[in-house]
Amino acid sequence: SVFRLFDDAGYHTTFLHPGDAWFYNRENVYQWLGAQDILFAPDFQDSQSKGRWVTDETVARNLIDRYEDSMAAGTPVMDYAVTIQNHMSYTEEKYGDYACPEGETTAELSPEIQTAVNVYAEGIRDANAMLAELTEFYSAQEEPVLLLFFGDHLPYLGDNRQGYIELGLSAAEIYGGEDPYAAYTAPFLLWCNEAAAQELDFEAAIEALELPGDGRISACYLGAAVLELCGRGEVSPWFGYLNEMRRELPIMHGGVFETADGALTTELSGEQAQLLSKMRCWAYYKLRYGTVG
Repeated sequence: SVFRLFDDAGYHTTFLHPGDAWFYNRENVYQWLGAQDILFAPDFQDSQSKGRWVTDETVARNLIDRYEDSMAAGTPVMDYAVTIQNHMSYTEEKYGDYACPEGETTAELSPEIQTAVNVYAEGIRDANAMLAELTEFYSAQEEPVLLLFFGDHLPYLGDNRQGYIELGLSAAEIYGGEDPYAAYTAPFLLWCNEAAAQELDFEAAIEALELPGDGRISACYLGAAVLELCGRGEVSPWFGYLNEMRRELPIMHGGVFETADGALTTELSGEQAQLLSKMRCWAYYKLRYGTVG
């Protein structure tokens, strides 16, 4: 795992999530994945809530405080934080007595979807403020810092994707359509401070990743791409192989593949099928035995 690679490199690794330890068995899963510290809601310092949700501002402050403590101790850090504030559901009661401002749209929305849009947009504003706070803080640091900021899935906007239908978005179509990946695409952002930009030669390193023109890749490649960006792409044969796969088949989902030239296909060449088979076998043995590669 990414945790173990940074463990071996002398970093202090931490998983942080202001939610419940038992959910998805996170209290054990991230220990098995190699995180040295695992922090949940009771472990966050000076925690603040908006409604019943721990705020993104709380997560930002804890990340900053931990970074300062680690730098004072002379220990590099790799933190993986999963926020919770903007998790569903997007109902009028989400933030208690706080009334979210109404979002303006060019589409005519039903009351239920208008409320969902308002509440989701409030969370996006707070997530954006969190990102601004982190980048402002890390920009002032002399140590190189790389930040990966990403969403794990699109928001729930009503049953049967009603919100996406009313808004006229391509994500309304789960299958088919002009973009078969629209309903499953969430953004990611790679950012670094000036110290890291100089150390990594950031623009050249990004170009060397050979990402597709639209920047989209399957989520299984994201950690491998970050390792390559940091100059650690070949530290693990497994992650090295994922980067090889990413260049050949940047997107794999639901039996539809995007090839390196941007073409969509459901039929792989013999070489591509062999690459996919090797990936599946390798993943199986790593999950079952945990020691291969």
